[in-house]
Amino acid sequence: AHAAAGAVIAAARVPALAMLTGEGMLRAESPIPAIGWTVVALEPVEAIIGPLRRALLAGAAVTVAVASVLAVALQLVWSRAAARLAARARHAERRADTLLTHFAMANRHANDIVLLIDSQQRIVEVNPVAVEAYGCSREELI
Repeated sequence: AHAAAGAVIAAARVPALAMLTGEGMLRAESPIPAIGWTVVALEPVEAIIGPLRRALLAGAAVTVAVASVLAVALQLVWSRAAARLAARARHAERRADTLLTHFAMANRHANDIVLLIDSQQRIVEVNPVAVEAYGCSREELI
């Protein structure tokens, strides 16, 4: 008697057998050893997979929407940064032009010799006073 009771308990722990039938139905079976019957459940595959598919599509739609919002936000940040950079470049260019104009005026109207020397100690610009004082042409001095 104990062996039969052990078989019933062991059989109750066996998971139900599920298989796909040819008609788009999911069939699950679970034997009931004590009485010799088998419980059979039939469920349309779409009833089980449909909600999963809809949840997956909804998740994909949310992911695409979030990615699109992030792309637009990134484009906006990038555009603003590019505009600020362009404005800084224009400002620096205007400032450099102003400084060049001031230097040219000071260079032309200075009463002293002005030599502009680069980092390799080469003369890159001279004023008219330097040309006159050294008795050489501008091209010879440079």
